[in-house]
Amino acid sequence: MFKLSKKIFTMILLVAVFMGSLKVQAAPVNEDSETLTHNTIATEKDVDKDFNYYETIFENDVKELSYPVKVKQQGVLLITLQETDPNFSTLTGQLYEDAGLTKKVGKTIYLSSGGEEKMGIAEVKKAGTYYIKLELLRKYDYKEKLSFNLQLDLIPVGTREIKKDVTYFAYQDYDTSENLYKIVVNKTGLVTLNIKFDKEDLQSARFTLLNSQKKPISEQASVYTEKNEKGAYSNTLNQFYALTKGTYYVKVDARGGLHTIKYSFSNVTDKSGASLGKAAGIKVGGSAVSGICTTADKKTKEDWYKFTLSKEQAIKVSIDSKVDGKLMAEVCDSKGKTVWYGSFYLYSGVQSKEVESSGKWSKGTYYIKVYKADEKSSGSYSIKVK
Repeated sequence: MFKLSKKIFTMILLVAVFMGSLKVQAAPVNEDSETLTHNTIATEKDVDKDFNYYETIFENDVKELSYPVKVKQQGVLLITLQETDPNFSTLTGQLYEDAGLTKKVGKTIYLSSGGEEKMGIAEVKKAGTYYIKLELLRKYDYKEKLSFNLQLDLIPVGTREIKKDVTYFAYQDYDTSENLYKIVVNKTGLVTLNIKFDKEDLQSARFTLLNSQKKPISEQASVYTEKNEKGAYSNTLNQFYALTKGTYYVKVDARGGLHTIKYSFSNVTDKSGASLGKAAGIKVGGSAVSGICTTADKKTKEDWYKFTLSKEQAIKVSIDSKVDGKLMAEVCDSKGKTVWYGSFYLYSGVQSKEVESSGKWSKGTYYIKVYKADEKSSGSYSIKVK
């Protein structure tokens, strides 16, 4: 048995950004080319497992080793090589589809002496047996036994069902496929998808919502990490959908490499009225009221609210929203006509908008209506009048 040094593998370091250190243990590779297996990193719970790696041994004068690798499912295989002895020039690693080692999968990994470790990526399209070939360029005339550590970690990709409030690991770059996530919503409310990258930088992801038949029901949304007050980028981004009960798929195109994804659900109680005559009341100076425009709602559906001024006074209408696409909001007079500067969009993402009276408004009843600007938008909002 071989103990891992303090210089842990690249994959472990990346995962540690999210969840802390992993436990690892070694398993020696036999000379008869035993079949290797991989660690599977699907959710945050997997981080608590013991992670295996292999000690690959090049006996005297040996320059090449190859091993079958049993892959359990479609995914991205992270192949990490680590040196234990600097008496070599270069070690290369390459994954193949076939035992004849003719059909390459992914790019060749190059580990140079003094480089300590190197990680490569290979997307495996299906479960099955693959083959990894290691080639050693020895240093000068050094012919003694050399060993290297090899770790295989698989992150599932493709179509996956994800559960509410569970953090999943994912990987995607410009050479790998898009990920498709299945979510099941039990009642009407707001779904928030959160992606967290392994580093703070300008990152982006594209989202498309699909129905249970995998047909698009939203426009493709491009979401970017934002800068904080100090001008530095965060490593997270969020996408929102207002949904009714049902099964959905979300196609995600996130090219930033290793990341995590999870979704949360917020129950939204819609207190709106269906028309001006049925408008729901808002108390001036009182609590905010909530509403929702789901993907299932028609563009013609309108959410109506009203507030009454018992005397002439200045007012401010505040609307906080979480939207995919855009919603439209209008502040109207007693006849339902939009007041001056009272019409505005609620755009994608998190937004706060205010309409403040210029001077004082007359005594009477005023209205607010919210609706979808186009058929494929959705979102939730809250309104407060003071």
